This record gives sequence, C-alpha cells and structure tokens, in this order.
Amino acid sequence: LLGRAVWSARRLLVTSLEEREYATKITGVSAVVLVNGVNVAEFTDADPDAFVGANPQFSNRPYLLFLGRIHAIKGITGLVRAFALARQRGLDADLVLAGPPDGAEGDVTQLAHVLGVAGDVHLVGPLYGKEKIAALAGCAMFVHRPNYEGFGMTVIEAMASSRPVVTTNACGVARELAQGMLDVSEDTD
Repeated sequence: LLGRAVWSARRLLVTSLEEREYATKITGVSAVVLVNGVNVAEFTDADPDAFVGANPQFSNRPYLLFLGRIHAIKGITGLVRAFALARQRGLDADLVLAGPPDGAEGDVTQLAHVLGVAGDVHLVGPLYGKEKIAALAGCAMFVHRPNYEGFGMTVIEAMASSRPVVTTNACGVARELAQGMLDVSEDTD
C-alpha cells in the first residue's frame, strides 16, 4: 500500500484492533494499537456562540455537524439522504458539513439539490482549533456515517464536547467500546 515504508518496517502503529489485524495480514509486519487521545479540557471551555457568530446563517436554527474530509469513504451521501428523510419527518435543523474538499463535494451538492434540502446543507470548508471546538460546542448533534473509519477521532471530540453523537458500527470507536456502552443499529443505505 505504501511501498517500502511499510514493507521494511519492523513495527506498524495503528489505531484499532481491526486495523492491526488487517495491517498484519497484508504486510506480515507486527502492528501495535496506539489509541488516539483527546485533551478533554480543550473542549469544556468552548464558546458555542463563536461558530454561529462567524457563520450567522446558522443563528436561527439548530445544526447537525459532520467533521471530516468530504470524501466518498466518509459516507456523506448516505448522511445527506438520512438528513433529507429526517427533514421530511419534521426535523427543523441545518446540516453543516465541515472538512477539506476531497472529491465528493459535487456528489453531495447534487444529491442535496435532488432531495430538496440544498438550502439546509452547508459545506463550510475545514475547521481547525478553536473554530472546530466552537462548532462542536454549538451543534445540536454530531452526525457521522462512514463507510469505513479506522478509529473516529471526531466522534471522540464530539463526546468530549458533551454533544449527542450518531454514528454507525463502521466507525472504529463503536467497535472498540465495551459491549453496552454504545447502542449500535444496522445501517442501511
């Protein structure tokens, strides 16, 4: 996958048991799980009004927040479909998709238009540092629907922000938590 950088390594660092199994299987190299961490203190003093203040288009309604690359592997088109269904059933909120463009922006925008939610779906570009933390602090819910996610650092950050989180069992965090700590439902497209 990464050429000599991986094949000649003595040990690989990965973020989940699933990644360790896969990496060892394809490379034959020993892999060690190094779980990502979050400094919770950074998330407890966030100003939830800072993001809305910088983005006044979100001042009249709550917003659901996705953080991550705007890429097909992140399952964003499925997220937009689920959002459109929720809007049909009475949800009064916006969907904020925050992350660097990575090839799926056109698909997301086109699908939002087709489903009639284009005015409620906002691609705001990447958010980092205090801006990202403020967006998390101000969201009504963090939404995450990956096709695959090795760990899911943004899920942990949302939890550190005390925000409700919706994700799927395709997220590494869902696979790493002890049974009963997270309710997992079947994801359908």
